[in-house]
Amino acid sequence: MLLFFFQAISEHVENAGIHSGDATLVTPPQDLNEHTIEKIRVICFSVARALQISGPFNLQLIAKVSIFINK
Repeated sequence: MLLFFFQAISEHVENAGIHSGDATLVTPPQDLNEHTIEKIRVICFSVARALQISGPFNLQLIAKVSIFINK
């Protein structure tokens, strides 16, 4: 079994909207702390495992004051 993983976390630099087409993004994130980044990793792995995803996927999350909302 071949296992390959690559992760990119980007961050909106202004509050123009929640869709990546609406806002300017920067990677790596500038204002997310390590705890938040680790929670994002856990959520992404959990979703991929639960849905048995075997290829690339995009997951957009909102992180605000340590509250996560899946979008």
